[in-house]
Amino acid sequence: MKIHILLIFVSLTIACEKNNVTHLDDLNSIKSEFLSTIFDGELDEAPFFLSYKLKTVFFSKDVISVFGELSKYTNLPHENTRYEGKTFCRINGRFKEIFFDDLFSTVEQKEFIRNYCENSLKEHSVGYFGENPPFREKLGLEDIQTFVIDDQFLIIIFQRYVVAGLDDLPTTLKIPFSSVRSHLNPHNVLMTLLDKAIISNSFISSWIE
Repeated sequence: MKIHILLIFVSLTIACEKNNVTHLDDLNSIKSEFLSTIFDGELDEAPFFLSYKLKTVFFSKDVISVFGELSKYTNLPHENTRYEGKTFCRINGRFKEIFFDDLFSTVEQKEFIRNYCENSLKEHSVGYFGENPPFREKLGLEDIQTFVIDDQFLIIIFQRYVVAGLDDLPTTLKIPFSSVRSHLNPHNVLMTLLDKAIISNSFISSWIE
């Protein structure tokens, strides 16, 4: 299964580059920067490591959503981990990445999702919002930009230390599409293509918390 997932993303990357549809993150630059840091490092700072894990969350003919985790350790007290979510839709035969602003394009739509996330974190006493007194009480739009989708949910992925501290898994918020559908940009094709894939029952949904 892991090999299958990897081949899916490799094929996606090649297709995107070949058709000049979208530019994926330049991992070579990250690798070069990491190697330069090692050359300038000290013995008492080692060992160093850099790792990148990627998995498909949703896969169909027209919609693909993937979750990535980049971890590195140089000379910090602990490793630095960043999460990324990438969702692609096939439009006119080519895959195009769907960004947060594509789904929530107006001020009203953005405020709805920001407020929804903030209230959910408070209601369920998640991370910093569950401390007494709360360490955080407000969310900004910049805190909820990373997302993936599966067949039922828009999954917001919070970076480390945004709403919680050192956890083995990312802090996430799963929002049912039934709660957010009417607040999405109606001109974006994601929901139309997602509904089509679900009706056809020709998809794989594999998010694991």
